[in-house]
Amino acid sequence: MCAWLYLMQLLPPKVFRSQCRPPEPSGALFFFSSNSGLPPARPCIDGCRSLNQETFTCWWSAGDNERGSKANYTLMYSVGEAPGRECPNYVGGGAQTCFFDEAHTQVWEIYCLNVTARNEFGSNTSDEFCLDVIDIVKPDPPSHLSWQLNKEGSRHSVLVLWRPPETVDVESGWITLVYELQFKRKSEPDNWREKGVLRELQLELFDLAGGDTYIFRVRCKPNKSGSWSEWSETVHVFLPLQRISDNTLLAGLIVGVITVAFLTIGLTIVPLGKRFKNTIFPPIPKPRISGIDSNLLKKGRIDEINNILTSFHGYVPPQYNEQSWEDFVLVGVDDTT
Repeated sequence: MCAWLYLMQLLPPKVFRSQCRPPEPSGALFFFSSNSGLPPARPCIDGCRSLNQETFTCWWSAGDNERGSKANYTLMYSVGEAPGRECPNYVGGGAQTCFFDEAHTQVWEIYCLNVTARNEFGSNTSDEFCLDVIDIVKPDPPSHLSWQLNKEGSRHSVLVLWRPPETVDVESGWITLVYELQFKRKSEPDNWREKGVLRELQLELFDLAGGDTYIFRVRCKPNKSGSWSEWSETVHVFLPLQRISDNTLLAGLIVGVITVAFLTIGLTIVPLGKRFKNTIFPPIPKPRISGIDSNLLKKGRIDEINNILTSFHGYVPPQYNEQSWEDFVLVGVDDTT
């Protein structure tokens, strides 16, 4: 049985609604007064609604052209393939209604209804109206809408709270509701913003601009079927301007001073420091002899260098005595031996 109910939940809604049609304009019908001895006009089933998926109510109207004597109404209904039965309660939902209590309400079953109007001159029956209770659930609006203004440091947030409709028993688990929250600034009357679909009974809103009044409202519907309820009553919340705390102001001031200091050092002191260093410690010039190519000193032979240096006054090229070197080497060898 549980598996069957689960499969029925997955199926698309099965609602079959016939539109009410006014009486056909036969020439003789529109020229008689209300006491002309005609049967009543065809009634019209206007709709059905369940507040909580446990009971439901259907209502009808007398038709577009009520005529003849006062009519009596009888609502007949059938569930699935079962034989037709008469309305169990004509007074529970008001005049021209039929109330189905818990004993006469079944979900995932097709109800088909019609209403017959009778007087002493005849009768007239409405079109058939078919429904599934699971699809006509339209709960009452949520109740006890309230709010809390929270402050954390220099920031404000608004916690909006509400309760389920008093006509719905959500604690039993027979029906689960979801919610939609709307809010707007009072200065922007047509700019509603939405938060949904919500399963909790509260929502905290952050980063709302201060200095204005906000308007909140909420509605609900069954989780997987049915219709949205009407909107709840609104609540108005004034959100003050967010003041900058002393600590935040001091921190910003310190950061600004440090930034300016670093920029000053980078743009002025560093370039001046390089010039000051060059003044105190001038660069040492490289040694340079006028008239001598430095490349020749690096790569030239010794005789070429001597030829150039002899042009300078007092320069005497060194004399190398190969014999003396040989004697030195020989003496060194004899001494070691």
